[in-house]
Amino acid sequence: MRARPGDKLKPAERTKLAQNIVGFDISPDMVRLSLVNLYLHGFPDPHVVEYDTLTSDERWNEQFDVILANPPFMSPKGGIKPHKRFSIQAKRSEVLFVDYIAEHLTPTGRAGIIVPEGIIFQSQTAYKELRKMLVNQSLVAVISLPAGCFNPYSGVKTSILILDKSLAKQADSIAFFKIENDGYGLGAQRRAVANSDLPQVKKELDEYLSALRQRRSVSELSPTCGLIVTKEKLAANGEFNLSGERYREGVASSSKFPMVELGEVITLQRGYDLPKQSWRDGPHPIVGSNGVIGHHAEWKEAGPGVVTGRSGTIGKVHLIDAAHYWPHNTSLFVKDFKGNEPKFVKVLLEAIDLKSLGAQTAAVPSLDRKNAHRVRVPLPPLAVQKEIVAEIEGYQAEITNFELQIRNSRDKIAKVVNKVWNADEE
Repeated sequence: MRARPGDKLKPAERTKLAQNIVGFDISPDMVRLSLVNLYLHGFPDPHVVEYDTLTSDERWNEQFDVILANPPFMSPKGGIKPHKRFSIQAKRSEVLFVDYIAEHLTPTGRAGIIVPEGIIFQSQTAYKELRKMLVNQSLVAVISLPAGCFNPYSGVKTSILILDKSLAKQADSIAFFKIENDGYGLGAQRRAVANSDLPQVKKELDEYLSALRQRRSVSELSPTCGLIVTKEKLAANGEFNLSGERYREGVASSSKFPMVELGEVITLQRGYDLPKQSWRDGPHPIVGSNGVIGHHAEWKEAGPGVVTGRSGTIGKVHLIDAAHYWPHNTSLFVKDFKGNEPKFVKVLLEAIDLKSLGAQTAAVPSLDRKNAHRVRVPLPPLAVQKEIVAEIEGYQAEITNFELQIRNSRDKIAKVVNKVWNADEE
């Protein structure tokens, strides 16, 4: 039995390791906490300093053999104003941090970086250039983590980028792994659960990296928790998309999606009659053209559901997360998603000018579901639908964060004003 992690290291090796651990943080409080933590764990001379890696280039020429990082995902309003030495021109913190780490590895350097999903598939130029640089120079594997694995602190969907500069130069492929069970429930409590994917993913990742080091063909490997994709396929459309599921056989990798009629994607149906005098209080939401209009003891459809206005208010689209609900007759609801992602269907309907599909009767606009079914829409594969949803949810999280910052700033302004008005006269 091992006494403690690292107990097989000789004293001289432990001393050398301790002398070569370096850390940067922009927050003086985090620096102090890190220093104390290292002292308590037997590091007498920790090298953790206050440093802004994105706007200062004083330490730009330093390189490292191993970098482990969980960099900040959020960018301040207006973006970052970085110094000019980055190879990728960007204002997003997650792009700049990954670029910084990749550029500051030694020629044989390795890194493990936790990144938000935007790095994996967002289509802006900076993201594509970053992925291209990683694929060509340092990336060897991508591990997809389940949304919620960082609860209760964050529910953001993340992945781990595995970099190895020497292996990447000789490899013509990248391994993709997907973890659905990390050994803990994905709720706020994160209780331990059985059948973790981590041991198997670790085993398969080790096998892949070992094959690269020994210059063996990886075509003989058949990972059960992922797949191996050639760099040629990743570069095919210029996107360098790092979502492994996109490259599974039978899933299109092109960014040009087929145009189909909406009726091939979903089936819309008119909601059910429910006079207000018949409502009986209960747990199930009643959903009309403007969203939830009440609750009822009975239900007609299982959730999740997508509902839009049929008469009166046309154009608003509502996602219903409840287990069961009652779509009101003032609405059209999706009766059959035909295997498509409900959240993506909501996005699709929001992008259609539903008002133009309605008829004007008795001064009340109404939406004809047959007209809606005939509208032609793009239909990405399910994996891409989920990527689009994740990207949009990331932007929504940013909006929520900015709104919170605005409210906090307004509260501070109010306190300053109150201080002026309520100050004691001298």
